[in-house]
Amino acid sequence: LAFLEHWESELAAFAVTFKPEGFWLNFVLLSRLDEVIVQNDFITPQLVQVAGRLGLGIQISIQSKDSIQDL
Repeated sequence: LAFLEHWESELAAFAVTFKPEGFWLNFVLLSRLDEVIVQNDFITPQLVQVAGRLGLGIQISIQSKDSIQDL
């Protein structure tokens, strides 16, 4: 949130100038499903609001722990 608020005007100018087809935030999370039955992750209304003003989508990529062991 602090990053978006700090760079909001520059990100808005980027979007207007370059008109990207896809403009989004991607949050990469590790799956906890081997430890819990349900995995819930929360995005604050403030983050959604700032992202919405900028026309940013929000993507959540959930990775298995096995997928990062090879890195």
